[in-house]
Amino acid sequence: MLKRLYELRKSKNVTQQRMSIDLGIDQTSISSYECGKYFPTVEVLIKIAEYFGVSTDYLLELSDVKTPLKTASNDQTAYLISLFERLPRNHKERVIGYVEALRGQQIE
Repeated sequence: MLKRLYELRKSKNVTQQRMSIDLGIDQTSISSYECGKYFPTVEVLIKIAEYFGVSTDYLLELSDVKTPLKTASNDQTAYLISLFERLPRNHKERVIGYVEALRGQQIE
């Protein structure tokens, strides 16, 4: 969470002060979350996730998928996603390339 919060904030060019104002959270609390001194409450964690448009699992580093899936269309889809999330990065890239190639074949 702490590392991801910092990374998200920096990638969006959001200062701790701006985030503090936008979310109604004290700036020193945000700093404390980022440096690992304190952990946010569940309510604050949800606020932060919504603010950056990511899942709480992503913030907590439980998933590399930034945005939550609304619902898996079926058990097979959920199973494929869970397998994909456990792959090393280079294998994920290969799977993405393969799926994109398959989609290209459907379009033609």
